[in-house]
Amino acid sequence: MADSSEHVLNRLMHEWNSALAWEMPISHRETLWLDATALNNLSEVKRTGTPFFYRGLPGNDREHSRRWLGDRLFCFLSGPPQKRRIAPVSSRLKQRLDMERWWFDLLRTLILGCDTAEDSIVVAESTAPFLAVSRAARLFGRTLLRFELPATPFCRCDDDLRSWFSYCLDLIRTADGQPPNENVERVIVSPELCADLTGFDDREAKFSSVPLGDRLLFAAADRILVLSCRAKGTIAELLRLHLLDRERAQTPVLLACDELGLLPEPATELPGDWVPWILLPAMLPKESNETAEGFSEPRTSVSNSQSPVRTTTDKDPALIHNPLQNPADWLLHWTRAAAGPWPGETSEDFLDALILQTETADHSAVTTLLRILSEGLLRASTEGIRGSFPVVAFTGVPLHEFRRRRVFRKHRHRFDFEPWGIAIRKNSLINFGVRPVIYGDDEVWSSLNREEQPSFQKATSGGATNNSEELEWRAMGDVHLPQFSVSEVCVFVDSTDAARIVSFHSPWKVIVVPE
Repeated sequence: MADSSEHVLNRLMHEWNSALAWEMPISHRETLWLDATALNNLSEVKRTGTPFFYRGLPGNDREHSRRWLGDRLFCFLSGPPQKRRIAPVSSRLKQRLDMERWWFDLLRTLILGCDTAEDSIVVAESTAPFLAVSRAARLFGRTLLRFELPATPFCRCDDDLRSWFSYCLDLIRTADGQPPNENVERVIVSPELCADLTGFDDREAKFSSVPLGDRLLFAAADRILVLSCRAKGTIAELLRLHLLDRERAQTPVLLACDELGLLPEPATELPGDWVPWILLPAMLPKESNETAEGFSEPRTSVSNSQSPVRTTTDKDPALIHNPLQNPADWLLHWTRAAAGPWPGETSEDFLDALILQTETADHSAVTTLLRILSEGLLRASTEGIRGSFPVVAFTGVPLHEFRRRRVFRKHRHRFDFEPWGIAIRKNSLINFGVRPVIYGDDEVWSSLNREEQPSFQKATSGGATNNSEELEWRAMGDVHLPQFSVSEVCVFVDSTDAARIVSFHSPWKVIVVPE
């Protein structure tokens, strides 16, 4: 087997640059189909599912392929594409995917509109829509044509190219005898062949400056559907280049509107031959009342085990004493919208909820809080904790200062403080084992024993923030809320509307963070 693989590699290295237009089938048994009969009947061979190597995309003029993608090889593991290629393209999405409901409505419409027998959905790794489109195609049983990008940008010598051929042959050999995945056709993309291998040194700067994955979606498509397009972004530039390219002019481009029925700004600057797609305003439910902080009335249901709105009396300690009236007596754990899956939820389940727009797709701040109340649990996390200790964080900063302290930190992708969360009496948490954070440097960390290390936080001062001002406290492990009495816990929210919703599901007093 090793000798056979070496023979194939040697033949590939010998033949790859032997013709201007280069295509080569490889049998599943690692013998090159280079005999005259096979080469004279390539059209028949292509229909057998035999893996093929191409220099440039099949169906494209070699010079055109090189202009868009650079001079590179492609290994089609399932044989040359036989179906019409539909490429969904998109600018990057918001970090909060549940705020992209219209985008997912468009995606679902696009995938369901594709013909199962005649169309394949083109995806490329590292592009904005890759994961969502791949999952949607799988959900609805459509074929994927998946381009897998190279780990390095260039083949700088024969050894680099030989390594890529060897990788492809290993994949072909592994697949030999295995049942094919009819819904995924894999294409392995080589690094770009350098001038010393090809003789080309006049790369098109206007194309090569754009990410390879996005270029592939445009260059490989028979039809391009634009789900979103930011002004002056990658997709806007590729749209412009595509519509100015005479060789690509016959490839239709469909540009989607937004949820209000408006086309994106780049549409006014594009040359002709693009087509508006879906111009009717979205028929979305009207209950959404989203704010800049990410609040929307939740569509999720909460366990009926929680108490309804709790009435209070003038002597009720929860009414007389709360984090606004006696801030020094409380520690606060703020919550926020969930940008990704819930704890215990897989990425696939999260994407399924977004694509199908089920109730669990809502990951807003109020839904996060309702989830905590339903579970009765503050879950520990190791994120940002030296030593990866699972902790629940609290702050001694008074609640009335939360809005003033709200500064968005780009490096952390969040605000410093959020007007949503749970307040628990400090004495109760101290009895539970909660301790103040020890701010210091590496020397302080080294001086701490194992029991003290979970409370350590490397101090920052000057620049963007002084983290010691956060007055952080930590609990080791999860915090179970039912262990605290009614007077020991208080829930805080962003608005009176949110308080109305949350109070129906909270056994504790709900208050609004002041302006």
